Amino acid sequence: MSTEPQFVIPKAIDRYLGTLSKLYKRDGEQKALAVIVNAKVRVDEWVSYDNWNGGTYGHAVVLSVSEKLYLDVQPDLESVQTAIKDGLNRLHNEQNEFIAVTSALLRRLRFRVHRDESERARRLAS
Repeated sequence: MSTEPQFVIPKAIDRYLGTLSKLYKRDGEQKALAVIVNAKVRVDEWVSYDNWNGGTYGHAVVLSVSEKLYLDVQPDLESVQTAIKDGLNRLHNEQNEFIAVTSALLRRLRFRVHRDESERARRLAS
């Protein structure tokens, strides 16, 4: 018998993000909308815990975005991340789970892109 908790939010994150995107589209929240519809999504389960109400588990939502989108959102990154976290927490009704943190991160670039850029930079510097 497993003693590990069975979480609902991580399995339903795409549905919650889909609903949140509709709300952001309706409300004209363009930056937050761009992040959630273009991101590669990962949920890290059980990143925090407290004993409230028989135990409450916090999850982290990691949204990996392109460099262009990251640079567009960066001036408002903290408020966009907070808005997404708060929006997700308003949507779900799981009593013993919540989104503890939402992070929009720069998507990993392929090595070749870095290499091409460094070769270009060397040529321009010569």
